[in-house]
Amino acid sequence: MFLIIKTAPFVTKKIVILKSCFYVLIISFLPENANRLRKDENDVYFRYGNGGKQMNRKLRIIVYTGMFAVLNFIAFTYGKINIPITEGSATAIHIANAVVVISSWFLGPVYGGLAGAIGLSAADLMDPLYAVSAPKTFFLKFMIGFIAGSAAKRNGLHTEQDRQKILMKTALSSAAGLGFNVIFDPLIGYLYKKFVLRVPAEAASIILAWSAGVTLLNAAVCLIVSVLLYLALYKTFRSRFLL
Repeated sequence: MFLIIKTAPFVTKKIVILKSCFYVLIISFLPENANRLRKDENDVYFRYGNGGKQMNRKLRIIVYTGMFAVLNFIAFTYGKINIPITEGSATAIHIANAVVVISSWFLGPVYGGLAGAIGLSAADLMDPLYAVSAPKTFFLKFMIGFIAGSAAKRNGLHTEQDRQKILMKTALSSAAGLGFNVIFDPLIGYLYKKFVLRVPAEAASIILAWSAGVTLLNAAVCLIVSVLLYLALYKTFRSRFLL
């Protein structure tokens, strides 16, 4: 009981921060803000021609990539549950990969992947437990976004109108990106720790086993979260697509 009382404010703080971030995300997609953005774009076009409009679009891509990178950073930094494995090593339960997938559906495969890679590798660098894994994180999170975004683009998610088909297409594209991570996160992590960080083979094997199980759990949760978020936001998403 004492432990629950002691940790409750810390957990509450994490929940408040995560809720605030998602509120910012939702507010940015409200119809009135989408209309204002379109009005601004038309004004840029009227004043400067198509070159100005293209410049405005590029600026939007940079801004939104940065915004989603921050969301990824916060989702992992404040939303993870650490699981210590061996001395100086840990894995974590988190939903940050769902934000990577959402980033790729909004920004497209490359910029969505970059938002996830930048945000989550920065989060690793800020945490002593995960700092050495930052290069691995950058590659894996980019690939989650790139694969999920490419799958969504190929299956026509962004023009689909039928809600049941949207559910299926989001689930499939999310599963594609997260499935890659389920396979390669533990494998690359094992090779990285054994051959780059020179972790003993026995310890690396223990880390591999724990990482594989936690990565699979994270993938299942993140698939559900990403699909539910898209279903809640897609009507306003579509007025702001940067693909």
